[in-house]
Amino acid sequence: MKPLFMRLKAFGPFPDTVDVSFDRVFDGGLFLIHGRTGAGKTSLLDGLCFSLFGRPSSEEREKDLRGLRSDLANSDTMTETELVFAIGSVVYRVHRVPTQPTPKKRGEGFTEHKGSAEVYRLEDSIEAVREILQSTPKDPDFSKLSWAPLAGKVEAVDTVIENLLGMNERQFRQVVVLPQGKFREFLSSTSTERQVILEKLFQTDRFSRLQLFIATRARAGETAYREASQGLQTKLESFGLAGFDEIPVRKLELTEKSTNANSKLKAARLSSEQLSQELNQAKELERSRDRLQALKRESETLSARQGEMTAMKRRAAVSRLWIPIFTLEDQLIILKKKSTDIQTKREQSGRSITSLQASLQKATTEHTALIEMKPSIDEMTAERSRLRELVPLLQDIERASRQIAVDEAKNAKSREDMKAFASDLTKLECEQAALVTSLFAIDEFESSQESKRVGLEDRRIKEMELGFHHSEASRLAAVLSPGAPCPVCGSVDHPKPARGESKVVAAGDTPLTAEFIAREKKTFEKLQSELTEKRARRQTRLEPLVAILQKTPVQKSTVQRSADGDASISSTDFAKTFERFEQTAKSIVLIRQNQDALEVEFKTRADAIEISRQSTDLKRNSVPEAERSLETVMKRGLFLKTEQETREPEIRRLEKQQIQTGSDLALLNGTALALDDELKRVNAEIAIDSERLDKLRRETEVAIATETNQPFAPPARSIEAEIKVLETEVEKYSEQMTKTAAALTEVEKSLQHTKVVRPSVQVQSEFEAASKSRTELEQMTARLQIEIENLAKLESETKTGTEKLAGLKEAAERAARMSALLTGDRSQNKMLVPLSRFVLQNRFEEVLEQANRRLTRMSRGQFQLRRPALSRNLRDSQGLELSVEDSVAGKERHAGSLSGGESFMAALSLALGLADVVQADLGGVRLDSVLIDEGFGTLDSESLDLAMKTLIDLQAGGRMVGIISHVQELKSQVQEQLEVVKSATGSQVVWKN
Repeated sequence: MKPLFMRLKAFGPFPDTVDVSFDRVFDGGLFLIHGRTGAGKTSLLDGLCFSLFGRPSSEEREKDLRGLRSDLANSDTMTETELVFAIGSVVYRVHRVPTQPTPKKRGEGFTEHKGSAEVYRLEDSIEAVREILQSTPKDPDFSKLSWAPLAGKVEAVDTVIENLLGMNERQFRQVVVLPQGKFREFLSSTSTERQVILEKLFQTDRFSRLQLFIATRARAGETAYREASQGLQTKLESFGLAGFDEIPVRKLELTEKSTNANSKLKAARLSSEQLSQELNQAKELERSRDRLQALKRESETLSARQGEMTAMKRRAAVSRLWIPIFTLEDQLIILKKKSTDIQTKREQSGRSITSLQASLQKATTEHTALIEMKPSIDEMTAERSRLRELVPLLQDIERASRQIAVDEAKNAKSREDMKAFASDLTKLECEQAALVTSLFAIDEFESSQESKRVGLEDRRIKEMELGFHHSEASRLAAVLSPGAPCPVCGSVDHPKPARGESKVVAAGDTPLTAEFIAREKKTFEKLQSELTEKRARRQTRLEPLVAILQKTPVQKSTVQRSADGDASISSTDFAKTFERFEQTAKSIVLIRQNQDALEVEFKTRADAIEISRQSTDLKRNSVPEAERSLETVMKRGLFLKTEQETREPEIRRLEKQQIQTGSDLALLNGTALALDDELKRVNAEIAIDSERLDKLRRETEVAIATETNQPFAPPARSIEAEIKVLETEVEKYSEQMTKTAAALTEVEKSLQHTKVVRPSVQVQSEFEAASKSRTELEQMTARLQIEIENLAKLESETKTGTEKLAGLKEAAERAARMSALLTGDRSQNKMLVPLSRFVLQNRFEEVLEQANRRLTRMSRGQFQLRRPALSRNLRDSQGLELSVEDSVAGKERHAGSLSGGESFMAALSLALGLADVVQADLGGVRLDSVLIDEGFGTLDSESLDLAMKTLIDLQAGGRMVGIISHVQELKSQVQEQLEVVKSATGSQVVWKN
């Protein structure tokens, strides 16, 4: 992984947007990141790690992710990061926004903005990105390139990044980014922790998966064998068998029982069938005897009605002679009614024809009047079309006029706002000038007070020294003897010995001694240093404000008064005043930005108003003066539309009415002629049927008198229904007599040939007992047959299952042996090393070999990294422990015993060796970058030179190596330098050669 470009916004010490292009060192190179303490050097690593993993470069800085937001950023500026990086020739871009408070859109206070993340893959070539970085290193625009989204949620982005890099954030901090205080983390990691990192980097987790797969297969084989064995035993127990050898014995017993049951079943079936036949014969004989008695009774009843049926038949024949007369009478009634109906319809048709003729004449007159009315339909259509074309133009004119009025009102408001901004700006500039004046006055006052304090303290210490000397002189003078040499100067003459008290105290009861004076001097020196540093901090803040001070005409007198001593000024006023100054400066910048934006907006709007007014006047002059009012045009158009929409439907209605009335009139004339013809025909039929009726009535009277020898008596008109009832009754009687005689003859013949049997009740009892016995025997034989078949199936399954068990047992034992070998089990693996760790041991040896090439050089041949044969902790992973061979001491010791500088050299060598081996492994992860945060300060000058030569050698392989350090010697040795510049308003990043 190599970074190409990083953008940090409101991040850490960077309140604004900071762009860092790594294009100049992308092809391989060593670069130095330096700057003052607290400038934000480590924050660049935090930005890199946060962009990739959503976490900073160290666990200590990870405790509160809200601390990533810049305290100097504006509240409406979102904290976000963007990183463009390459893995081989493929470029990716990741963008993250941490969870952070944002101002509420309404009201006061803040609301929490939830974090987000996106990652993209570049579909263009890497050269396209580098061309943009070379042409526009500041604020490059990658939006023109084609990016394919890979993930759009935080969890999904974390997974994608980890898969791309082949490591998680902790492993990344151990082998790629070495943060402050974390050089020894990979070096001092446990064997288990180191195994996790190496498995990721060398992708040897496939061997672990193979171990797990074989172990799973072994457990599955053992489970399959156990379950199969238990399954067979469960089946045997379900049949009440203890073992496989009991199956043939049970089959023989059941076969004998089945044979005996089948013999009994045959006899039971024969007896049941015989009883069933006898029972059917007995029931049939009883039914025949009962039917014979019933038929005899029915025959006697029918014979008794013979005379009645003869009379009914004769009456029906006589009555039928009147039916034609009644039919002809009914037909005459219908024809007469039809004639009356036709006459009524003919009269109605005549009246309707007269009405339709009048309606047709009226519609024709109204239609002619509407067609000739002015303006005509065509004239109204043409005028409406002209007005319709005029409406959009008038609407544009009115809309433009309203917009001009709105814009003029806005410009009037903007003019008032600009006056208010100018007034506020004047007030703030005055306030700023007053604050600057106060700052210089406070600085002058505090400097004066600090000088007085230093002078008083210096005078106090000098007085104590003088008092101490006088005390010592008095003490020595007290022990001088005439002629005896002085213990100080050796003179035997003492012309003016000191006089005074020999005991002097500093303050209170504290004795004034040389040690006490020395402590007081150190305290005084510390005070001088603190006051000097405090004054320097004030001067650093005041330097940029000199220009403001020079523009202020009143500050000199204020400074003079402050210098003379102002009791109202306290020592804490400077920080508070400077804070107020910064707030005022931010307010001035904001007002000026708003003022500039408002002026641009005002001028733009004024130009637009003038252009719009000219265009509107041209459009208005192109319209006739009488029609310049949109309301008048709309009213005229609406009137024409209403008139046209009213007249056109009426004309169409009258035309339809004329057509329909004419059609209806023609139809009625035809109908009237048809009714006249129909009336003539019906009247003719009435005359003919009346003549036929008279003739038929005379003939019927003669026939009835001849048949019955009785005078003529016309029957009721319902005689036809009675005749049908009589004829139906006589017909049913004849059929019943015939059927009863035939059935009686048949039953008598059947009884003559029927054999006499036992009563059905007796036979029924015997048959039910036989049927029950047969059913029980059938159920027994079926049950025995099923048991025999199940035993045969069990015998076959048992044989197959036994053979399968043998195969399962062999496979399970083979898998268990293989699993023990791969997992390092003592029973099969004498080395006690699993396959995955055996592979890692060999790869780790390669890493140590590459690391020792550099460590030997940096340590001048003193140290070599070694892998002990066994771990000190037998419960820990074997084979990945790390120790250091010290050639000077002549012994091997634990890596954790190295000093700070030694640990740095060992960790750096190990990280670079690890990168070499992984990079050379075609299946491994690409480690194209190493970023080191501090650690060089622990090296002496010679070791520093050796370490730098080692890092410079890495450029030959195209690797990017970044160093963060305060060590001044590195500035002269590293050509490419990224400087983090700190100021009172935040930090910036600049490349320097």
